[in-house]
Formats: sequence, C-alpha cells, structure tokens
Amino acid sequence: MYLLSLVASLLSLPVYAVFRLAGRIWWNRVIALTYDLFSKYYDSFVKLLPGYENASTHALGSIRFSKDMTVLDVACRTGLLTLKVAGKVKDIIGIDISKGQLLRLKHKLAAYTANVHIVRGDAEMLPFKDDSFGVVLSQGALSEIALPRAVIREMARVLKRGGSLAIVTYGKRGIIGLVNPWAFRPVDVENDFLEEGLHVKRLSWLEPHYILLVGAKR
Repeated sequence: MYLLSLVASLLSLPVYAVFRLAGRIWWNRVIALTYDLFSKYYDSFVKLLPGYENASTHALGSIRFSKDMTVLDVACRTGLLTLKVAGKVKDIIGIDISKGQLLRLKHKLAAYTANVHIVRGDAEMLPFKDDSFGVVLSQGALSEIALPRAVIREMARVLKRGGSLAIVTYGKRGIIGLVNPWAFRPVDVENDFLEEGLHVKRLSWLEPHYILLVGAKR
C-alpha cells in the first residue's frame, strides 16, 4: 500500500499543484475531500509509513504532560496522536478539516474517557481564544496546508505563555523530497517559530524524512 501511495502521489502532483495555485479555499476543499475518501484506510496506511510511529514517540517524549493540562492536536486526522495523549492530560481537543477523519476518531472514543473532544475546523483559523492550551501538537500535516506559516502563527496564538508546541513534518530528504514538493527545510520551519515569538528547544531529523521541532512560548 505504501509503494502504491508513493506512485499515486507522483502521478497526482500536477493536479494538486493546480489546486494549490488556485488558492487556499480550493486547496482546503481538495484536502478535505481527499481525506474524507481516504479515511477508511488511513490508519492502516500510516502503520506502513517508515518512521512514522517513531516520530510520534519522539514528539510526545519531548513534552512534559500533566493531569491539569488542556492540549490541542492540530490536523488530528483519525486521532492516532490524540488518543496517545488522552490519558496523560485533563482534556485534549482534536481539530481537523476532514469530516471523514473525525468520524473515524469519533468511533474510537467509546474506549476512552470523556476528555477527548472533536472540532471540525481550519488550522489556519483556529476557533479558540488566545492562550488557551498548555501544549499544542501537530504531526504530518504542515506540508499539506496551503498557508503553513499561518498555522504556526495560530498555534502560537492559542498556546499559553510557557507552554510547548511540537510539530512533526516532512523534510526535504530522500524520496519525500521528490513526492512532496511542499516538504520543508528545517531552517525554514525554525525561522517561522522564531518570527512567531517561540523559543526553539529542539530541532531534529528523524529518519527517514521527518523534522521534529519543539518550541516554547515566551
């Protein structure tokens, strides 16, 4: 499935490029529809991604969670990261643009306490007040968003002073640099953190092609 996905990604690049150039509204519609259709297979696919689970472990290991904390998972998909955090904190909110992905997450919640909350929304315009969360997380989504800098700005806005922000995203390395032309150079994401007033605590390459960036709000 992983190899088939890589081939499909290469073949679909021209189509996605057109919608991306058409602007954020059209791009967001395409992304939402893509993940609505793909949601049934998403968890199985992610398990095949080289290094994805390891990246999750590193991201969560870089954060100090507490039982009095409220956490936000941005572009949460089917809640793979969300549910790993749920038992460590008071409340966690997962927000995503795809209705299909959130329905998959909703179906999983019967096995969890009521501290997991689901919101359908746009990561570029988070529907939360300033300084609302002790931790803000996102894994694997930044390169698929039309305005990634706007997402980092919004994540920093809703983060409390002294809180931590952790992002795992695709870096320009290996096959991903070919398949995903919107993958990042580490220095570019680091500069976005700094320009949004975040102190960079950790910047790491995670094999085979992920960047982990952890920041704190001053």
